[in-house]
Amino acid sequence: YNCDFVLISGDIFHSLRPSGFLLNRFSRFVAKLSELDMPVVVVAGNHDQPRTLNKKSYLSALYAIRAPNFHYFDKPGSLLLNCKRSGKVVKIIGLPFLPLGFMRPQMFEKFLDDALSNEIDNGGDYDYLVAAAHFHVQGAKLGNYPYYLPVGEIKVPRHIFRRSELSYVALGHIHLH
Repeated sequence: YNCDFVLISGDIFHSLRPSGFLLNRFSRFVAKLSELDMPVVVVAGNHDQPRTLNKKSYLSALYAIRAPNFHYFDKPGSLLLNCKRSGKVVKIIGLPFLPLGFMRPQMFEKFLDDALSNEIDNGGDYDYLVAAAHFHVQGAKLGNYPYYLPVGEIKVPRHIFRRSELSYVALGHIHLH
């Protein structure tokens, strides 16, 4: 592994309640990378986030036990990674899937735009700034058939991620290249 970190922009599992086999496989993957001193950064996707406030994701268990080098965003935030292989510092802004369909699209866009701006302005010395998010972004190709948005999802305008400060944007949720 000749990289500084692994970044996953959501949907580790296809189900909110993955099988023990899949949970074990992913845990072993994280453990192997941890042995190699390789950070794993996960931004929660719609398949990773419970739909109710009193439930926790299975991924939050790995985070709660402080699995070495495992970083999990289930709410907007950021972290600085001191990359051992390249010697660079990378700031990652995590913007997980949030089922905020009860908000009007303009309110949701403002919330997301403000969250991204706050994390960008939150300072820190870094070489690269990466935004990792799990949203349906306007203009994303969904396939050759008509597509509907599930209840509780809003198409996010692309301009939110077009910022000169960002070195890279990693978007999940759309499963096509």
